Amino acid sequence: MDISLLNDLLQSYIKIRKELRIIRKEVYKMKKRRIIRYRTVQRKNGVESREIRVIRKSHRDIQRKNVDHSLEKNVELSRQKTLEKQAMPHAKRGRPLKSAFQTLTQENVVKNQP
Repeated sequence: MDISLLNDLLQSYIKIRKELRIIRKEVYKMKKRRIIRYRTVQRKNGVESREIRVIRKSHRDIQRKNVDHSLEKNVELSRQKTLEKQAMPHAKRGRPLKSAFQTLTQENVVKNQP
């Protein structure tokens, strides 16, 4: 096999894996918000199977939160967020509050020592 062909295949595989991970993350968030629910359904041939049901939020809730629950839009938003995170320097990732609190406590320790 040609090496460039293998390289192209590998790159496309990596790209697809990233997309899948983003979609899985969104489905997980939707589950957390109770937008997706599973229910077992008895089929005609007697086999039980699980089916996904997307619960629609009431119009008022959607207006109040101004959130679009469509999977495609959320996937696009999280893709943008991950790109922004990757562009950030490493020090600015994570939770800035915690680091600020740690520096404060360290300063207090230095002041209080005799």
